[in-house]
Amino acid sequence: MSRRFCYGVAFHGFHRKGVEADVYIGGGASRPLKIAIESALNDLDLPLKVKISTSHDSRKFQGFSADNITNRIAKSGIHLEQSAQARKYYREIAHAVAQAFDAHVRFWIWTFIEDLKTQRIKREAEFVQALSKNLASAPLNVEGAIGEYRTWKAIDDALAATIKTADELQSFDESKADAPHEPGKKRLNHVHPQRTG
Repeated sequence: MSRRFCYGVAFHGFHRKGVEADVYIGGGASRPLKIAIESALNDLDLPLKVKISTSHDSRKFQGFSADNITNRIAKSGIHLEQSAQARKYYREIAHAVAQAFDAHVRFWIWTFIEDLKTQRIKREAEFVQALSKNLASAPLNVEGAIGEYRTWKAIDDALAATIKTADELQSFDESKADAPHEPGKKRLNHVHPQRTG
C-alpha cells in the first residue's frame, strides 16, 4: 500500500498493567508532532498518564514498524494506545489530537511563508548587488541588466504568488475552523467533543 496521506492517526486500546501509562503516543511521525500531541493531552488536565513511546516500551505501544497501518497510509502516522481509563475521555482525546495536528499544520504553513519571504529579500539583495556591480563597470551593458532584471522579477513574482496562495490557504483553514457546522454536511479536520456525564 503506498502512502497517500501526509498525516494519519490510529486509535487503539489496551489493558493497562502496573506502572504503564494510560496513553502512549507512537507511530512514525516526527518527535515535534508527538510532543505537540502530548502537550495537548496533558493540557486537558485529565487523570491520565501520557507518554511518548520509545524503543524501551513494549512493541505494542511503539507503532514504529513500517507495517503499522498508520505508517503504511501516512507519511507522519500517529499510533495512539489508550487504556480503558483513557477511553472514557475519547471525545476530549480526539479533539486534543485534532487541535495538535491543526496547530502543527498551521505552524508548517507559517514556517513555509517565512522561508519564502526570506528568499525574496535575499534574492532582491543579490540582484541589487549584481546590478550595481554591472552598472559600475565599463562599458555599460544595458541589455544584460534588463535581462537580469527580468529574470529576478519573474522569480520574485513567482515567490510572491506562492506566499499569497499560502496566506490564503492559512486564512481558509482558520475560517473553516471558526465557521458554524451545517447539518448534513461533513466537517473536515475538526472534531467537536460533547462532554457527557
